[in-house]
Amino acid sequence: MSYKLLLFYAVECGLKVLILKDILGKTTDDIHKHGVLGPKLKGIEGHNLKNYLHYLNNHSYKLQNLKCKNGKEAAVKEYNQVWRYGIELDDQAIENEAVRELERIAEWIEREI
Repeated sequence: MSYKLLLFYAVECGLKVLILKDILGKTTDDIHKHGVLGPKLKGIEGHNLKNYLHYLNNHSYKLQNLKCKNGKEAAVKEYNQVWRYGIELDDQAIENEAVRELERIAEWIEREI
């Protein structure tokens, strides 16, 4: 569980680095003040990796909702909560695929930085 949570945050931080590089910013405040990204990243949306990837024009990764045993689904922006609180998932295969996609995104980030 720790690995997945740390991977999620590593990808989030890496995507922020790429965005800061693109907008010539120095801190996440620069992202929050950005005309396009700022409004999309308030509150829980700040964890929406899809928004970061979309801004970076990278649409090659498929991040699916995770189906929880309580009948709800966790969107990508909620992956961190699933792994932080140990929420049980209905389909381990989808979670495994999400982790593989996050690993692939991390590899892409490493090449871009």
